[in-house]
Amino acid sequence: MTVEITNFESLSALPNMNKFVKISFIIISVGVIATLFYESTAEDNSGGKIFFGDSEHQAPLGVYRGSGQVARIEEFERWLGREIGYILDFVGRTPRSVKAPWKGIDDPSDRCRPWANDQYRLVLSVAILPNDRFTLKRGANGAYDHHWKKFATALVNSGCENAILRLGWEFNGLFYPWSATGQEELYAGYWRRIVKAIRTIPNQKFSYDWSVLAGNNGADVETAYPGDDVVDFIGLDAYDTSTFTSEKDRRKDQRERIYGLDWHAAFAKKHQKPMTFPEWGLTVRRDDSLGGQDSPSYIESMLSWISSNNVAYAIYFDFDAEDASHRISSDRFPNSSNFFKKHAGDLAKQINK
Repeated sequence: MTVEITNFESLSALPNMNKFVKISFIIISVGVIATLFYESTAEDNSGGKIFFGDSEHQAPLGVYRGSGQVARIEEFERWLGREIGYILDFVGRTPRSVKAPWKGIDDPSDRCRPWANDQYRLVLSVAILPNDRFTLKRGANGAYDHHWKKFATALVNSGCENAILRLGWEFNGLFYPWSATGQEELYAGYWRRIVKAIRTIPNQKFSYDWSVLAGNNGADVETAYPGDDVVDFIGLDAYDTSTFTSEKDRRKDQRERIYGLDWHAAFAKKHQKPMTFPEWGLTVRRDDSLGGQDSPSYIESMLSWISSNNVAYAIYFDFDAEDASHRISSDRFPNSSNFFKKHAGDLAKQINK
């Protein structure tokens, strides 16, 4: 906030103001200006990072650029011209042929070390089943509890005891071994077992993000909700995909579709939880035309939505996956890239009000 007082000489033009009052007014005004100046420069004193809430909370903007890629995160910050507060990573998936399928869960320290004791808050996407040789039913019955105790112990010992754990993300799709399709209650029960096991480990301070994939009706997600006592954030992965072609219709569809933006806000409010966007981004899909390509309209609508809702963090997926391209920091999306760079800082400032 900026307040400009430029005309102290005008005080002398007030005939009914005595000298003592004039001096008092000037002292108070100077104090106000000093306070405002301190507040307006707090952002610079923090090294460029935008804080929200208080100085212990980091900026809501985050990014994913590949597992453990510290140099790529720093490169993104230079491109953006500001620091980000959150980073995303993934751990735990293994092929069926691997002899030690739980290795990534039993010891996730390699996913922790690059971010331990760093300025970023780690959001770790955790595969709750390493591959389809294992089942939600066995997990819900406690068969894998010992793996989760090892998992938590390794993270605590590696310096990531305050990570946000995104257990079994996008469970309403059909493509992960922990898909909740037709077994929503087992998914919820297994989630509860995992959190219960993790909470037995000393010094752990983990938070939990329950993350849904927007627009996918592969499971009844509300039946798969494990409970307010084991969830801290309600997440939504919200990419620019739609069957509609016009920008106006795409934005409307992304708000109103099943498990879309409107549902997300309503469900989070109902459960009194902050919203998150662990993954969001522009999309060019390799196998269909559902992606919105270079769409400043999508970026604008998402920044506006994030800034006007109770969002704890929003992590841009600046990475080209096997099935789609998303990198806004590349030259593939020039119009969206320019809009994002110009307004991302404003987003954080709006959230910080």
